[in-house]
Amino acid sequence: PFVLNEFQQLVPEGVDASDYTIGYMWGTTGWLYNPKALEDNDIDVSLLNSWGALTNPVFKNHIYVKDSFRDVYSVLMLYAYKDELAAGTVTKEDLMRDITEERVARVEAILKEAKDNIAGWEVDLGKEEMTKGKMWLNLSWSGDAQWAIDQAEEVGVKLDYVVPEEGSNVWFDGWVIP
Repeated sequence: PFVLNEFQQLVPEGVDASDYTIGYMWGTTGWLYNPKALEDNDIDVSLLNSWGALTNPVFKNHIYVKDSFRDVYSVLMLYAYKDELAAGTVTKEDLMRDITEERVARVEAILKEAKDNIAGWEVDLGKEEMTKGKMWLNLSWSGDAQWAIDQAEEVGVKLDYVVPEEGSNVWFDGWVIP
């Protein structure tokens, strides 16, 4: 129902979106992580309860980030405006639909601060590197995270997934007849 409602907002009034669209997959964006790597380096897993982990120097050169503007920008927007969201002076909908230079600059500043922590930008490589135990964190889609968790288990590597407290985007893929 959530996805259908979102699709319905994209079609003209009087048109039933379900005549032209069908949801395929949905999920969230979060941290796929290696608990043993964190433990071996005396890093408290609770740091992953925030997107701020991206800028924490304990993760220097140990984070892969999705090469997906929408997914990275949206979660960092939630982090950048967490105080305003908590105070009720801005809503998530405002942040996602009203892109201003000031808002883009706040996300850009976070990415610049995180530069030394980011080992690489990826779409598929991150989950594979995580299954091999080569990386500590991956800003990941939940579907990729579950695949990596399952694959890693087969080779004796434990991985886990968490959505930070600031929230996440909910993504969905669908088939659409134009």
